[in-house]
Amino acid sequence: LSVGKATRFQPFLEEIPAKLPFYGLPWSLPALYLQTVWVYCCLTLPMLYHRIMAALFGLETLVTMNAPLAQSTSVRDFWGRRWNLIVHNLMKRCFFVPFQHGGPVKKNIAGFVSFLMSGVFHEYMWLMLHLARPQGSRYSPGKVLVFFVIQYLATALQVILVKTTWLGRHG
Repeated sequence: LSVGKATRFQPFLEEIPAKLPFYGLPWSLPALYLQTVWVYCCLTLPMLYHRIMAALFGLETLVTMNAPLAQSTSVRDFWGRRWNLIVHNLMKRCFFVPFQHGGPVKKNIAGFVSFLMSGVFHEYMWLMLHLARPQGSRYSPGKVLVFFVIQYLATALQVILVKTTWLGRHG
């Protein structure tokens, strides 16, 4: 109820967060979280319907989401073990594994390339969706890619903190 009250019970902000100072933070957080839940439901429900149909025919399918919003313990856990595992496995197989051998520098490059390619894929997807309606589009080229680069930086920072602080011994 408090999340709804803070956003006037609207899952979307009336103003574009990018046009607000500091993206409207921290007041925009409840609405952004509700939008995240909405995206999660929009991705998960169709995938779940396909899994149910396959199960009726005795087919086993891959798990697509592993409770990312409820059980993630870190940024790395969210992206690596919980969110969109089908795309995660694709990025890992195509971009991470070929670059990972050869020490920590190569593993960092592999992680960066994986997030970069995911960002490029999402940029392309958003571009194609918004080309069809240029007048009503809120798409800003580059922001999606920057989001994924920031996610890489957050995961890399987490790895550094775990290796160099008490988090590695207790986390």
